[in-house]
Amino acid sequence: MANNPYVRKPGTGNTAGAANTTGANMAAGNTANAANTANVTQQAAPYTHPVKEKKYRLLNAAIIIMTIILFFMIVGLVVSTSPRTENYYDANSADDLIRKMNYSGYQRLVEGKYENEVLGYTADKNESFVVPYAIADYYEAAFNYRGYAGAGDPGAADYKAAMDKARESMGEYAYIADDIDEYLGVD
Repeated sequence: MANNPYVRKPGTGNTAGAANTTGANMAAGNTANAANTANVTQQAAPYTHPVKEKKYRLLNAAIIIMTIILFFMIVGLVVSTSPRTENYYDANSADDLIRKMNYSGYQRLVEGKYENEVLGYTADKNESFVVPYAIADYYEAAFNYRGYAGAGDPGAADYKAAMDKARESMGEYAYIADDIDEYLGVD
């Protein structure tokens, strides 16, 4: 930096480098430096238009507000999806399966049954799953029976046997089988 022509040293004026460092030139350099400083301060404040300043302030305020809104939207997204990701692979309880059947139909009950079985929750391990699984089995067998019987396929007898077995497993909830028959139009 000692020989940098663009760095102004005290007492050097407008000349470059260390050429003005002698005693005789220092006084002249100080005078020139003071004059240059006065010129620089006069040129440092250019004319600015008040409308442009107001426009830039509004743009800066808009950017800050949009940044805050984006931040809260991202936080909301993270908060709203985090419980779902933690419990995505949890098994459905028996109450959840019945709730799915009541609000979303029998097909969601069948899907919940298969999700549980993939996760290892069978009716053999947990007695509370016996009735919901039997309802799901009955619905699935009745759906297939309707298709096979409508086509005149002899495989319909297998699905009729599965329907009877599932009805027996329903116990006191066997009335749901009649609702499924009516829903599917099974005779």
